[in-house]
Formats: sequence, structure tokens, C-alpha cells
Amino acid sequence: MDNQLKAFTEIKQNEMKVISDYLSQAGKVAQDAMAIMYDPETLAKLQAWNLAYGTGVENTVTKAWTDAAAAKAYYDAVAAAGSVVGATGGGHGGTIGTVQ
Repeated sequence: MDNQLKAFTEIKQNEMKVISDYLSQAGKVAQDAMAIMYDPETLAKLQAWNLAYGTGVENTVTKAWTDAAAAKAYYDAVAAAGSVVGATGGGHGGTIGTVQ
């Protein structure tokens, strides 16, 4: 039993050293992540998964981007004008109101 524990501990310590060595190279980790993200096969798999199980890009990413752009335009107008009349809700269906 002690030999098994010693062998297991040694294996795990070696695995942790490999992981620690890799993670200490932040630039390498970032490069590897970017390579995975921009790999055409990986992108195709992610898109296929999203079509099968997600709500689709239009309902998630595009809507979030549109909502964020509208909010930014609204807050820019508020900052420029100084006050808001009739604002209700927030994101996803709230009304922005008018800037006075």
C-alpha cells in the first residue's frame, strides 16, 4: 500500500510540475489559446454546437452587441444633454426615454 501511495504521489507531483511549468509561460499560454480560438476546425465545431444547442448568434451575440450599442448611445446623449425624462427598464425591452 505504501508503495502504491508513493508511486501515485510521484506521478501527481510530476503532472503538477508540467502544468506549473506551462502556466509560468503566460505568453505561450496566450499564444496557444489564440491558436485554438482561430483554428478553422475549432470554429466550425463551436458554430455547429451553437446551432444545435445554443440560441444562435443572432439571438445572443448580435442582440447583446445591439443592446450595448444602444445603451452607449443613450448614455452619451444623457451625458451631453444633462437629464433624462421617461426612462424605464434596462436592456432587453426597456424603453430608453427622451433626453431633455
